[in-house]
Amino acid sequence: MTFLSLFAGIGGLDLGLERAGMTCVGQCEIDPFCRRVLAKHWPNVWRHHDVRTLTGELVRANCGPVDVIGGGFPCQDVSYAGFGAGLQGGRSGLWSEMYRLVCDLRPKYVVVENVAALLNRGMGKVLADLAAGGFDAEWRVFTAEQFGAPHRRQRLFLVAYPNQVNGEAGMGSKPKRQKAILTEDPRERLDVWLQAPPASSGVDDGLPAGLYIGRVGGLGNAVVPPSRRVHRPRHHGSGGPPMTCLYCSRPIAPPRLIGPTCARNPDALLTALVRAWDRGLLVARPAGDRHGMIELTLTEECK
Repeated sequence: MTFLSLFAGIGGLDLGLERAGMTCVGQCEIDPFCRRVLAKHWPNVWRHHDVRTLTGELVRANCGPVDVIGGGFPCQDVSYAGFGAGLQGGRSGLWSEMYRLVCDLRPKYVVVENVAALLNRGMGKVLADLAAGGFDAEWRVFTAEQFGAPHRRQRLFLVAYPNQVNGEAGMGSKPKRQKAILTEDPRERLDVWLQAPPASSGVDDGLPAGLYIGRVGGLGNAVVPPSRRVHRPRHHGSGGPPMTCLYCSRPIAPPRLIGPTCARNPDALLTALVRAWDRGLLVARPAGDRHGMIELTLTEECK
């Protein structure tokens, strides 16, 4: 089966569908950094940059027949952490674009992922739209701990299909309570989860093993300070530059904070940045016209 991924992000849903035996034929993602990640792992898959300008004609011309449309439309207006605009909001309202493509392409299945709060902040509209388009739907909320992760992280998954596929199922009929989806004790998976490559952001999720690139690339919105060689006398005072690598403690030439070998290790680089900040060796400034971003530079005493 082939699938089109909307709101693809870095490809988490895509990776899961591929592991289920499906083939990705198209992706749509607006974030430039995420598109670079997608291009790294799906170099031969056609991509589009904006779901609002994506049409069925474009998909058919570049992807051919599509059996499944999957995507987790933005949750900011649905999440309890937001302002509760629901599907009327500018972000979560992009569900209407996903629904438009579903009606145009008429896939065999539709897979929708979102936060569990969607049940109270828009599920009625999602089901009503799907019913108007001739689709039945079943859904269930899963938690990360069901798969061995040490936290709940509730997520709603909905699968819709044309109502003639299963005539006995009415619109929005919930599936009967299923048996445990795991055949083994979830705690047996915890060790494997914790052995995953550590996330540079410090959260316990780690990164999907199939997507881990082995380097930071970009630490969120932060700008890594440039490593510059300035021919000035060394400072030996408390405010001067470090004489040893802030990660491995080997001797280095200032104004470096970290040795060249450690700098290629994303976890070592992040550790050195944190230690440099704690010691007052860095100063944060607004990053020019890049809204919401900061730039970390060495203090004058370290240059």
